[in-house]
Amino acid sequence: MKVGIIGSGSISEYHLRAFQSVPDVEVAAITSIALEQAKDVASRFGIPKVYESSEALLADNEIDAVSVAVWNASHAELSIAALNAGKHVFCEKPMARNAAEAAGMVAAEKKSGKLLMIGLVRRFDLKSDAALNVVRSGALGDIYYMKAAYLRRDGQPGGWFTDKSRSGGGALIDIGIHSLDLALYLADAGAVRSVGGTTFQLPDIMKGVKGTEKYLSKEADGLRDVEDMVTANLFFENGAVLNLEASWAQHLKEDSQNLELFGTKGGLKVDPELSLSWNNGSYPADTSYNIHSGLNGEKFLDEIFSREMSHFRDCVVDAVPCIAPSSDGLNLMKIIDAVYLSAEENREVLIG
Repeated sequence: MKVGIIGSGSISEYHLRAFQSVPDVEVAAITSIALEQAKDVASRFGIPKVYESSEALLADNEIDAVSVAVWNASHAELSIAALNAGKHVFCEKPMARNAAEAAGMVAAEKKSGKLLMIGLVRRFDLKSDAALNVVRSGALGDIYYMKAAYLRRDGQPGGWFTDKSRSGGGALIDIGIHSLDLALYLADAGAVRSVGGTTFQLPDIMKGVKGTEKYLSKEADGLRDVEDMVTANLFFENGAVLNLEASWAQHLKEDSQNLELFGTKGGLKVDPELSLSWNNGSYPADTSYNIHSGLNGEKFLDEIFSREMSHFRDCVVDAVPCIAPSSDGLNLMKIIDAVYLSAEENREVLIG
């Protein structure tokens, strides 16, 4: 399978390394609006073709599939163009800036007969596999409550990430989406009925503080019109509730990710380590699975992206059912839209 990469930023390099680790996959071409940067990436990764435009890359009949690794505002346009050109598409998360754009992508996928897979990368963590097995075993019983959080103390990225016209939103659509998606994926609690959310813009919370450059975008600037922190409750048709939090900047002791699922028979803590709590007869019992993910380590990220791209290859070449389909990406965007609307209008929002 020959792959073309659209984009030359940091996420595209994760995609590149991952694709190059998968047998029978060749990264054959790259393009970017930052052409010189694309040429540099091509030189470092041994990519034979550098195109001056996405249109030129999509016209290459040797390319079977493309990776869309650009800012969120271009996800829909480029994915639809690639599908219309007869290419399979791997689109980095979030699927789009909003549900309307995502719906257009799903329609293009159906019309093309090609695959549109969304970069819901936490589904490919080995710990997620283990957690899914626990849930499917029935050990939790009926899941009625979930807590999910992705919190940074000083992770405001700036650049296009904080420009709503290009990103679609802030901490929720950037990092909160990971925790939201994994909770939905593991719990399989069905449709969300309604959402209540609140967002906070905290542009100066880390102003002048040293050591806050870790997450800065390469083109960081002063434009900030998105949320730095969000809290939301999701109410499911079956009565279950999910509490979600995400922050780029908050006065925390340390960055953290947390996911817990509570059922009528047991409770499962997924992050930071996997453990099950239940009643063994008359006694409370706990099981630790000793599966740790080093969630922010480079080695972990390369491994998880490699598994993700290997699955994409298997879906395209061997027709393996996709576990990160466009329909799930669209569902996420509907929920995110509802959270933002709820925060804007200070009311509970029904999801149709």
